[in-house]
Amino acid sequence: AGIATEHAAVVVSSRRRFKETDSTTAGRTRRPGATMFDRSRWWRWACLDPRSIAAFRIALGTVTVADALARTRDLAAMLAPDGIFPPQLVRESLGGVTAWSLAWLDDSLAWGGLLLALQGLAGAALACGWATWLAAPVAWTLVVSVIRRTAPACNAGDTLLACLLLWACFLPTATVWSIDRRAARPPGRPIDAAIACPGSAALVLQLAIVYASAGIAKCNAARLSGAAVGRVLSVHDHGTAIGSALSGFPWLTVPAAYAVVGFELAAAPLLLAWPTPLVRGTLAGGCILFHLLVWLATSVGLFAPVAIAAWLAVLPGCTWDRIARRRDVGDDRARVNVAVCPSPATAWLVVPLVAVMLASAVVAHRPATLAVPAPLRMAIRLTFLEQDWRMFGAVPAQTQWVRARATRGDGVEIDLLRKGVPDGAGPPAGGYGSLPHHRWHKLCWDLHRPLQRRFAPSLAAVLARDWNRAHGPDDQVVAVEIRAGRLRDGTTAEWLLGSWPDRSASGRGKTPRREDDDRYYCEHWPNKPDPRAN
Repeated sequence: AGIATEHAAVVVSSRRRFKETDSTTAGRTRRPGATMFDRSRWWRWACLDPRSIAAFRIALGTVTVADALARTRDLAAMLAPDGIFPPQLVRESLGGVTAWSLAWLDDSLAWGGLLLALQGLAGAALACGWATWLAAPVAWTLVVSVIRRTAPACNAGDTLLACLLLWACFLPTATVWSIDRRAARPPGRPIDAAIACPGSAALVLQLAIVYASAGIAKCNAARLSGAAVGRVLSVHDHGTAIGSALSGFPWLTVPAAYAVVGFELAAAPLLLAWPTPLVRGTLAGGCILFHLLVWLATSVGLFAPVAIAAWLAVLPGCTWDRIARRRDVGDDRARVNVAVCPSPATAWLVVPLVAVMLASAVVAHRPATLAVPAPLRMAIRLTFLEQDWRMFGAVPAQTQWVRARATRGDGVEIDLLRKGVPDGAGPPAGGYGSLPHHRWHKLCWDLHRPLQRRFAPSLAAVLARDWNRAHGPDDQVVAVEIRAGRLRDGTTAEWLLGSWPDRSASGRGKTPRREDDDRYYCEHWPNKPDPRAN
């Protein structure tokens, strides 16, 4: 009776009002504040444990801080107006004023550095659970701004980080393990056992879309041949030293190729249709282990740690109960089983965002001849809910590379992308693994694409400038060529993408025009659209 009189108690979590409802009265008279989230069993898939949400918040904030710190390694090269990504070229490549970014307010290097510093501070506040009502949206705004400023060097991991930060804005992330909760919760108050709200539903749907989209993209002959994983683990694709060593064992990579496709296709229905503790715990644990292995074996940037953070959110409460019992922390029987629902205003804000997310996921798999409606394209750009998760969907049987061939004053040719090692013919030793880190990997991997080639001349200029500043007169370079190459069916070909200094009237410093011709390029690099059509 005492418990029944405590229904509809209002609490403030992250400065948003939530109503607590006790599930022990399920089936009784409807209480004020009860919603479909605690009345219907159909919403159990959206229920998340508050400790799992807190772990998600801490991991997400930590990744945000780590990303800001890691980007400082290339602060001048990637954020300066005279760096690899001239602001005007980046804005043109993104297209449209709806591709907003705080970086467009000022092109200076100091402003770019300030954005990174603020991103790190917002991530730290989110991880600590301090002012999470403000930290989450600020972190999302800054992460999106930095991603768009350095778009050619960003991959699906950066996009997933931004999407998760957006959904974190609608979750009660400070319920436990936070500075906000320590200051607001009265001593001895029980911990909520289950939380269901539009934000939790959006987060679960986001995870389901990522893996369903990736699995569908892998349903092709190249992936199902069994050789795809071995190719991906090569250092000339996305493999690390560990991945390259594993690629030499077909008895391991061939089964893994089929297992990855089956795992990604099964993850979404299991996540949505069977939200039992056993299934959720097994699925989350398996996915976390899978991404740890991916993190070790491939160069995928932020995707692995961000995906691990997302799966922490769906860990069932029994996981934390077992940890608490082992460590003798508190009495889990004192907790009250509750469901939390937000105000109607929050729900009405999340619903259109989820609609944009679902529509974006559908158009990502549309035929190439089908155009995206302009209103939908604007909505996706405004919300940054891009849902193209077709990672490693097509893995052709070829080796590709990019080199920065520089000529010194004494005629010696070196590769500036690889710390000045002697340049030669064919694939560079170490492949993409010999580049500084994953952002350079992503930039060079897509540099041959028509929309990315515009950054090749500025890349050559930055590499030449940095090299000449760091070396004496005898080691100065006088010309740099950015070249893309491909080895396929025993045939090697290279294309010139850009050079420094720029082409003069006589064409000095450039290869014959035929190698720089877009039509020749498109005919010899398969599956690439004609750049004149963009």
